[in-house]
Amino acid sequence: MKDNKESRVKSLVMADLAHPPLEIGADVRKLPLHVTLVPPFHHERLVTSHIARLIGEKLGGIRPFTITALHEEEMTANKKHETVRVRRVGAKTLYTVHNLLMPVVLGLPEEFEQAGLPEKFQQIDIDTRHTGINYKPHATPTETQRLNIGEKRDINALYLMQKVKLSNSHPMWYVAAKYPLGKDNETAS
Repeated sequence: MKDNKESRVKSLVMADLAHPPLEIGADVRKLPLHVTLVPPFHHERLVTSHIARLIGEKLGGIRPFTITALHEEEMTANKKHETVRVRRVGAKTLYTVHNLLMPVVLGLPEEFEQAGLPEKFQQIDIDTRHTGINYKPHATPTETQRLNIGEKRDINALYLMQKVKLSNSHPMWYVAAKYPLGKDNETAS
């Protein structure tokens, strides 16, 4: 049976640094200024609500926090080894959240296997080169937004973003779940 590419989506978990903050169901062509907490991973669209719930369960004890913009640095952006200039950001909570969520995403294949889902649902593709001890929280400047050294931003929510390409349209990122910190999490799928 031929696999339908439109059934697979790309997701990531991020802290939105743009103003005003994103809301559930919002869609954008390009991601706003943000800090990635879980790098992009590919999965079947039908398991999004399950992934959103698992992530929300892990974030229950995380309180709002503040990040501070640090120095600029060149980082490898992708598997093609293209480099991009980024602004490193500091906050211990970024590492805490990253280390809470990575096992969730990396454990999805086993979670879905134990749930008895078909094999195609158990396939999670993620590039782990910039995770764990190699995780370096940063904000990549956009065409219209950037952080300056010493600038602070309050983080009151985290987001599960999903990139979807529907027939005859440009790929769009949309807010699949919003996790207000220190509150019950809202999720949408």
